Amino acid sequence: MAEGLGLRDREKQLPANAETLFGIGSNSKAFTAVLAAQQVDQKLLTLDGALKQFFPELQLSDPIAESSVSMRDLLSHQSGQARHDLMWLGATATRQELLARLPHLETNLKFREKHQYSNLMYMLAGAISEKLGSKNWDTLLKEKLFNPLQMNRSNSSAKNFETLENIALPYTENSSGQIVRRGIRVLDNMGPCGSINSNINDMLKWVEFLISQKTPDQKSLLSSEMFEELYKPLVAVESTYNKFPEFTPQQYAMGFRIHKYRGTSVVRHGGSIGGFVSSVVLLPDLKTGIVVLQNVDHFDAHHYIALRAMDLLLGLPPIDWISRVEALPLHLQLKEDSDILENIKLEDPMQIIEDPQSENLVGEFTNAGYGKIKIFEKEKRLHMQFNDWTSTLTLNKFPIYKSSGNYNGDVEFELVNGKVKNLRVNFETAVNAIRFEK
Repeated sequence: MAEGLGLRDREKQLPANAETLFGIGSNSKAFTAVLAAQQVDQKLLTLDGALKQFFPELQLSDPIAESSVSMRDLLSHQSGQARHDLMWLGATATRQELLARLPHLETNLKFREKHQYSNLMYMLAGAISEKLGSKNWDTLLKEKLFNPLQMNRSNSSAKNFETLENIALPYTENSSGQIVRRGIRVLDNMGPCGSINSNINDMLKWVEFLISQKTPDQKSLLSSEMFEELYKPLVAVESTYNKFPEFTPQQYAMGFRIHKYRGTSVVRHGGSIGGFVSSVVLLPDLKTGIVVLQNVDHFDAHHYIALRAMDLLLGLPPIDWISRVEALPLHLQLKEDSDILENIKLEDPMQIIEDPQSENLVGEFTNAGYGKIKIFEKEKRLHMQFNDWTSTLTLNKFPIYKSSGNYNGDVEFELVNGKVKNLRVNFETAVNAIRFEK
């Protein structure tokens, strides 16, 4: 079964169907993992060898991780690298420029200490495949996977997304509870972590390949040994559903979450980016799968639809998962596999001193890992520009300003001899506030 429900364009009241293109977000990671696995089959790479031998230019802030990290570590999120998603979200920096920033990003975990989701490490995995395959990731994706799987509508860039036929437009819920349009998020520089656009028909071909290990014309693209490696549970991972007896504790493999649901093996992943969310679920014991694509974020309908479909396929009485999850305390209602972080707040404030003139704050501030922040004055208000978004600053208690708009959190200025020299923003809550120098 493959069909569309609801609208791909609310303003024009255009219905979605099985050919409608959606962003699939982090469900792109499985494609990146399969491309790397193909290169292992080709003897271009090993899963457990130090990546330095294949990619000598690799630099990370943790010297142990830099010298020892493997492709398996990257694909299972065990590098120890903090997420630092706001570093790349909306950035104009190229993939190579983002790679050059990696050694300047603080880590919060020891190498292989535990699972910690990292979009940047999947970007790195894709960059390594590019070097080994002598082609960019997008070309490898098309030649090695899209074409042989006959995923003819799928692509890996949203740059010209709105010019394509039969696309879903992205939406979100604003502070008033209204569903409003979002801009298209172009993710070309971070492609391997989440830039694929696809539809139900194409994604079902992907699911069929992952289950049958064959293309539509019965060709093999990956050895059975590599499929086993892809689905091998490697590290414990947090999930809302770990709290329920119907689920076994979840493990992360390489681009997939692994667990059992009501006694049946499940291989799955989720995705979320810029108004699009998705769920891909494999039920290997039943030799079938489920794909749900959704064009409004901050709603967990895709999870609940997939769970209801699993109940039906298993022939078991359906469970009201909406009520059970919403009965949990809010802080336990985790967002899984999210590609962005929001509502970040600054901690550990510096000493409060007297408020200077606002023009003393205006200027450009730079961080080697994050790039530039511009503070400027417009209509007698201070504003902060970072990457492709702008926020308004309101004085809280100097030197701390409240940022509202695209970034909701604190911006703290640091003075030396009465002059502003630095500002600190907690773009990554797992590490110390990011310091930008004027």
